[in-house]
Amino acid sequence: MPTDREYAYRVLERLRKAFPDTRIDLECNPFRGLILAILSQNTRDAYAYTAYKNLERMIGLSVEDIVRASEEAIAEAIKPAGLQREKARRIREAAKFIAKMGGSMEAILDLPLDEARAKLMEIEGVGEKTADVMLLFYGGKPTIPVDTHIRRVSARLGLVDKGVGYKKIRRGLESLYRSEDYMDVHLLLIALGRSFCKSRKPICGLCPVGDICPSKV
Repeated sequence: MPTDREYAYRVLERLRKAFPDTRIDLECNPFRGLILAILSQNTRDAYAYTAYKNLERMIGLSVEDIVRASEEAIAEAIKPAGLQREKARRIREAAKFIAKMGGSMEAILDLPLDEARAKLMEIEGVGEKTADVMLLFYGGKPTIPVDTHIRRVSARLGLVDKGVGYKKIRRGLESLYRSEDYMDVHLLLIALGRSFCKSRKPICGLCPVGDICPSKV
């Protein structure tokens, strides 16, 4: 019988072959990345990106641009992302927070992992997942952000226990994989969830790990 880690890597290698082009286009500036992460909450990526480009065109995306703008103007620009009033407040509060840190997110991202996570979560609207996204993608920290796809897929695959919370899922996955693989684990489990391991009608017959998945859906 394979060990948990052997099984976990068998899953990962299958996913690498199934989704060879999985990647993410990052903004070069971490604050811009934070704006996009906030806009992406509870909406599709396409809508978030449209709102992001509107905000860039109508107001600008620097800390100074956002602090100078009113919440009403920000909300108008980001309408395509939905929940625009709430997200406008979060984006502006984030800008004000970063401004107090000297205007650069590196002051946070350069902190040790746990300190950086705690500091990011002091920003209104930044929860565990958004903080971990920033830490992994922009801080190069060894963490695995957990979204709804990863929560569902990792439980169905038996990589983590069902019904456990965010931290247990993250720590469970981190214990199975080497830190240099955390980015792939995050992106590929999401790709599996979007393409095959769907919430209501999973496509088990075509799933690249369907034959080794212990879940009986």
